[in-house]
Amino acid sequence: MEKLTIYQPGGGFPDPHLWVESSSILKIRHAVYEGLLRYDEKIGYVPVLAENWVVSEDAREWLFILRKGVHFHDGSWVTAADAASSIRSASRKDAAGAFGTSSLLYSYLGEAQIDVIDAIRVRIILPEPMADLPDLLSHIMVIPEKCIGTDPVSIPGTGPFCFDRITDNTFKLLRNEHYWGNAAQINELDFVREENADLRVKALTKGIADVATDLNWQQTTEIDGQDDYLVIEKDPPVSIILMLNCASAPFTDIRVRQALNYGTDVDEIIQKACKGAAVKLNGPFTPQHFGYDPHTKPYPYDTGKAWQLLAEAGYVDGLELTMYCPTVMPNESGLIAKTLKEQWARIGVKLNLVAQPDREQYSLDVRAKKIYDLCIFDSAPLSTYRVLHEKLDSTVKGAWWEGYDSPELNDLLRKAARTVDTQERESIYRDAIRLVREEAPWVFLYSPVKFIGTSWEVYEQFPDLLR
Repeated sequence: MEKLTIYQPGGGFPDPHLWVESSSILKIRHAVYEGLLRYDEKIGYVPVLAENWVVSEDAREWLFILRKGVHFHDGSWVTAADAASSIRSASRKDAAGAFGTSSLLYSYLGEAQIDVIDAIRVRIILPEPMADLPDLLSHIMVIPEKCIGTDPVSIPGTGPFCFDRITDNTFKLLRNEHYWGNAAQINELDFVREENADLRVKALTKGIADVATDLNWQQTTEIDGQDDYLVIEKDPPVSIILMLNCASAPFTDIRVRQALNYGTDVDEIIQKACKGAAVKLNGPFTPQHFGYDPHTKPYPYDTGKAWQLLAEAGYVDGLELTMYCPTVMPNESGLIAKTLKEQWARIGVKLNLVAQPDREQYSLDVRAKKIYDLCIFDSAPLSTYRVLHEKLDSTVKGAWWEGYDSPELNDLLRKAARTVDTQERESIYRDAIRLVREEAPWVFLYSPVKFIGTSWEVYEQFPDLLR
């Protein structure tokens, strides 16, 4: 194929050091730019612009050795100075970010010492141990030092595609003929921003699009019956949860937190909100996350147990709660809220709802701890380290921390930060995840299933692209 056209719900070509978690933007970004390393299929790390790296036993000093002979799209060499400047730029205090993520990397790397040893070696010395540093660096795109802060469309990357132009809602990329790795199989890659999922499907079935992403169960029925097309199921690392305000009553009491988990029929919510297209959570993480334990069971739906725990906590006559709700992200928030209101009435909990249609403001409110008693939230990072660090570690009190305080969890996270061995660190994270599940600072709901539509021809030619 000469050209591949992908229809997706969003898109953009912002500063490559702007923190974003939109999969639509990240697909475009990662086609053009690369970091020192990236995640592999097993949630490990593989070298990209860094050929290899060495870490000290205390996980504070890291040395990255760059590949030799890698060029940016403008023909200039990639150097250690470019890598160091990119890390500094992405982690500066005034770094922008979407949906309340401004200055996110500063909290991790703002105090780090970043040294250029020579043309191909960068050293990072951290003030505290951080065995998961590669997790953060996988998100930092390396660009020429001279281009930092310039117009994004003029910034060259090192990826398999070069940015060409934006026409209407289409982002056109061309094959990098001098790519250091395996060359792309197509000459042109077009990403088309189309918010309407039905129109994405229509573009596919009419032959205008080769791939239609981010479909739900409704759109898949239009594709399933056609011989030339297929639907690919994707399990994104997204946890739909209820974050509880653990800084004040009633959620300072573990029994109340557990009671809401027992009193929530997640299967019913999945059916009503997602028509079954979701996976029930057994804790804070999805099967895609490092440290996930498939043997841990989700909370069972048990109204008797919920009543018992509430009574033990002193709420014999029930209690009244107020929940803060977005109207999008997740888009099914209204259905979740309505179903919860009905379910919790069965365990003596009256649930009041406060909706916020402005999703950016909603994120800022959650970051400012203004969530009333609880809120609906989509925890999107693939990073186990970041979720635990930013949302649950009370020694850090990170961006999305809502008052949960567990000295035992904090000790486990400090231990993980010092543990360089991957298997040992995974074991520590499993203990931490089990503890979070038990202490229930959140109500654990589900991970949504997403779907991709494509043709059999495209699937057979680009299986890796559609994973």
